Amino acid sequence: MPTPNLTPDKATGIGNWSEEKFVKALKSGIKDGEAALRYPMKPYPELTDKEAAAIYKYLMSIPSISNKVERNLTPQ
Repeated sequence: MPTPNLTPDKATGIGNWSEEKFVKALKSGIKDGEAALRYPMKPYPELTDKEAAAIYKYLMSIPSISNKVERNLTPQ
């Protein structure tokens, strides 16, 4: 199962996500009214906003990689 691109690539990764959108998706599993995560990733509501923001900041610091991954959000 391909893993979504979590690099800051603007075309195929999370480079266009705001910190607020990332934190919400990581904690709730929802992005723009639809599922943002899929197995084996799960929501982490126990994270504080500060912890989730730190993960976002780290991911935004790694090199961008262009790697389009088709999203299939049907249950696996």
